[in-house]
Amino acid sequence: MADEFWNYVVRRPRHVGRRTEIVHVQLRRDEGRLPDVVEAELVDLSRGGLQLVVPTPLSKGEHVQVRISCGENSFDNDVAATVRWLRRTEDGAAWHLGLRFKEELQFDLLGELFLNDALESE
Repeated sequence: MADEFWNYVVRRPRHVGRRTEIVHVQLRRDEGRLPDVVEAELVDLSRGGLQLVVPTPLSKGEHVQVRISCGENSFDNDVAATVRWLRRTEDGAAWHLGLRFKEELQFDLLGELFLNDALESE
């Protein structure tokens, strides 16, 4: 939704990954794309999408399954998403990737991530 005067677009709140060592993120690509599974590091997350760092580039518009696992009492969630943008990291060794979820994340998944201290609240 854009405010016509200011040309401002309202975005959902993004939550920064706090303890990325306990959040495991994998991207599962369509059959025939290599590598078929890409390990990723969580940068931030909202109900509408997430930002990751990955070692290999994906294609803009590519559809993936995002698997998010967290904590000692691990829970796994698979969420369909589309790559919206990508750019190299400053050191050129990896890629920042922006993904948009097909459907908004459920509040219970967001809650589990907060309870496991995986996300910053502000």
